[in-house]
Amino acid sequence: MKKTISVTLTLVMSATILLSGCSKKQVEVPELVEPIAVTEVYVEVARGNIGVPDIELAEIAAKEHCQTFSQNAEIREIVVEYGDYVKKGDVLAYANIQYASEEEKALREELAYEEKLYKFNDEILEQKIRKAGLEKASKSEIDTLREERKYRTILFERKKKSINKRIEEKTDMVNSGTLLANHDGYVTYKKDLLTDSRVSSTEAVVIITDKDDKYLEMSETTVEKSTKLFEAQSRYIINDGKRVELSELKYSPEELGIAKFSDKSPLVRFTFDGIDELAIGDTCYVYYEDETVENTICVDNDAVFSDSETSNYVYVLENGNKVRRDVEIGARDKYKTEILSGLKEGERVYHKYDTLIPTETDLYKVENCKVDIANGSRDYSIVDTDIVFETAQTSGYVIEIGEKFKKNESVSKGDYLYSLSVDAGKAAIYSAKVAYERAQKNYSDTLKKYDKNISQLESGKKSSVNDCDIAILKAERAIAELELKRNADALKEDYQKKMKDNNNGIVKVYAQNSGKIGIANLDVGVNVYEGNITHTVIEEGDKLIKVVMSIPRDESYNCDTNNIADIDEKVTLNIGDTNYTGTCVGYQYDGDRVYTDMVDGKAQSANVICPDDGLKAFYVKMDNEDAYKGTVGNIINFSQQTINQGIIIPYDSVKGTIINGESKPYVWKKSGNDIVRQFVDIIDVKTGVLVLYGLQEGDEIVK
Repeated sequence: MKKTISVTLTLVMSATILLSGCSKKQVEVPELVEPIAVTEVYVEVARGNIGVPDIELAEIAAKEHCQTFSQNAEIREIVVEYGDYVKKGDVLAYANIQYASEEEKALREELAYEEKLYKFNDEILEQKIRKAGLEKASKSEIDTLREERKYRTILFERKKKSINKRIEEKTDMVNSGTLLANHDGYVTYKKDLLTDSRVSSTEAVVIITDKDDKYLEMSETTVEKSTKLFEAQSRYIINDGKRVELSELKYSPEELGIAKFSDKSPLVRFTFDGIDELAIGDTCYVYYEDETVENTICVDNDAVFSDSETSNYVYVLENGNKVRRDVEIGARDKYKTEILSGLKEGERVYHKYDTLIPTETDLYKVENCKVDIANGSRDYSIVDTDIVFETAQTSGYVIEIGEKFKKNESVSKGDYLYSLSVDAGKAAIYSAKVAYERAQKNYSDTLKKYDKNISQLESGKKSSVNDCDIAILKAERAIAELELKRNADALKEDYQKKMKDNNNGIVKVYAQNSGKIGIANLDVGVNVYEGNITHTVIEEGDKLIKVVMSIPRDESYNCDTNNIADIDEKVTLNIGDTNYTGTCVGYQYDGDRVYTDMVDGKAQSANVICPDDGLKAFYVKMDNEDAYKGTVGNIINFSQQTINQGIIIPYDSVKGTIINGESKPYVWKKSGNDIVRQFVDIIDVKTGVLVLYGLQEGDEIVK
């Protein structure tokens, strides 16, 4: 979900842990050393399992539905807050569709122009081909003209298709300028508009989380890198002390295809019986095994000796004597060997340990308990999240700033903010007017020249060739008229735009929304361009605490910057002698991952853009409003990792040995009347050792 923790099966990993119902004794971790002593013992043969599983971290996650605009857009306002519950079809955000609407109109005009231009150019080529035929031109000359006509037609069709596609995109943007929720759920992500109000069609504007749709998500294993995971014979977790098999929650081929197109691969997901009992963010360890043999006679690997690849033997205690016995072996893992024949349960087999077996009988009984590995941060701030962006409606430069155009100043809709001199005022208007009038005169003069030449041809000698020349000239006149009119109309529109709402070139700007001025980007003399964001208005809404996972300024508390709180997770803020609690309601950034979804039968992918500082952050809604008045610099505490059913054992119960050049941790475990070596996979959690594999509740080990 929001956390990525690499599992390292060693004796060293830094964290802080709060234990419920577990031993809290803290001692030095033993160093792994070369063997310094040899102990020969006879261990009773018993049944066990062959196959040490691979282990990977996973967490309970809830389905996230990314809400995106169908095209690139500039967001005007996001109208939902973190933690809001929305239903499918509810309004989430509004895009600034002014430019999309203008671009759509311009594209339609461009298409009409290209269609007319093609028509007239095609007429010219048709007449040239006809004329060439009348004048008995060579076949190659005529073929060249025909090829040119054909090529122009192909180019036009391509251009027409391209323009139509762009029109369709802008039409979609105009029609979808209002972003509607495509799923029921809670708002857990909003794009930070203070950083950038522009979004691409694949960037999430809002993320809606369906907390009832939970699954187990691998923390690091993507679909693309899951070969080993799925080649294993079985995949399971241990829940409530019981083995629970996992079922893959597959992505559709369309989802995988669109994710691959984004050059990313989604994380592997599973579901299982009892998943509803676990909370979002709870940690599970996924076990997967290549080969497993259960309830079989087995001995430690170091009890089996070989004369050759096919001759294996052990030493058995018979009548007080050490006797060699040949055995047939089966499956083998890194710790144990299966004995197919040659040994019976209860017989005692020779082992050679590199350390002395403990003589003390101070035993520790293994129990399951809840494990909470803590995390924290001092980097947080109080934020308002209901922000509206206001943009310049025309271009110009600022000549006056109103009294209310200041950060944190309260404004009402219609309050005066600032004045612009639009494109140098009168001079710009006069220049636009002159340019338009010149274009009109050029238009008139050019067409008169064409009309004169056409008239001369029409009064000349009548012939088929002459008719072709007249038709060609008329088509060229039509093209000139088309281009000249287009230029003149553009200059006329520019002139009229400069004249609009102008008082001798001065435009006054008024607030479009009520609230408090947030960012105020303008000052006297600054140039403003139409569509630029000039300021923000923070409307009255709920406050939140934004927690940023930055590098701590000291080492007096634990801070893993790769981990943020999970949705609905309880968070604590200590101010003086008071502890304030809150709930994580959303996040700002959570790594480089791809979100895939099926919306109305169509696959879509989206991503969350990394902020400039690259730091992960999340938002907390406090239970008590007084918490927002506290001084920034206190510690925000939350859980980095929660394991509902974990096994914690004391540090001093873990020993170390070296097998084939690799360090292997183990404990001394009571097995019947014997104390035997039991290898374990563990993680150091500072005040104890978390056992991932090798022990189960009820086992007794030597402390």
